[in-house]
Amino acid sequence: MKRVKRYLAALAAGALLTSGCFSSGSVQTEEGPETTKTTETLEMGTNAGSTEVDVGATETIVALTETDKAAESEERPEGTEGTSLYERGLAMIQRMDAMAGSDAYSGMMSSSSEVLDILDAISAGDYTKPRVVYAMKIREPETLDIALAYGKDIASLPEELKQPLRHRLVAAVPSMMSSFNGASSLAAVSLVTSEDFFLDGDVTGENLYIYVYDGDYCASVLFSARGEGIVSASGMFICNDGLKEVTDEGAFTEWLNAYIGKAGIEVSTVPMR
Repeated sequence: MKRVKRYLAALAAGALLTSGCFSSGSVQTEEGPETTKTTETLEMGTNAGSTEVDVGATETIVALTETDKAAESEERPEGTEGTSLYERGLAMIQRMDAMAGSDAYSGMMSSSSEVLDILDAISAGDYTKPRVVYAMKIREPETLDIALAYGKDIASLPEELKQPLRHRLVAAVPSMMSSFNGASSLAAVSLVTSEDFFLDGDVTGENLYIYVYDGDYCASVLFSARGEGIVSASGMFICNDGLKEVTDEGAFTEWLNAYIGKAGIEVSTVPMR
């Protein structure tokens, strides 16, 4: 918000300067024993048609812009530039693990002993290094089995409504995977989810990453392109006994088809670095 305000202030000052609404400014310098403070004042001019630009005020705008650049550098999380989707997803899973391992958080989220036991079991796992990560692209989410719950009128929807529905269908896949292990498992993983937003113009469509671990629980992160380079990410643990038995891309595709239907799924293995 501070960065936006600085931009607006700079733009407003620039507009006033180019229209001649400000005349030359005076500069006052105050020197103290430890610091030197420079104050610039701009006086309202009477010649609205003048095209003269006050040099001192222009320098102020330049300084403001440089300040904004420095602030932007400070606000950007260290090490996020050039971060892969795999690494972003892994960081989100670590946060989810921390949620599951916090007794205070778990106690606020649920009073069910069965759900709390599942959260304890989740937190006991090691999620620092997955055995393998699969990336899913679903070309036609409308053909997923879960889409049948919406009836047969999906094709008749206008395009601006189809796209958010496609996102919802793909986002529901991890929940559906866990639902086969019972309501308590689904309730538990739903309590320790994670969300993130970042900029990446290379991401297109819906990209579901499945992190397969050697323990009893796996994890998923859905990366969704939202337009103008904005990407949303949502993470959730998966509780499914069959997923940990998957050994390669072919077996993973067959497993998916059995659970969510044949929806033109493209599966690839994600490089881990």
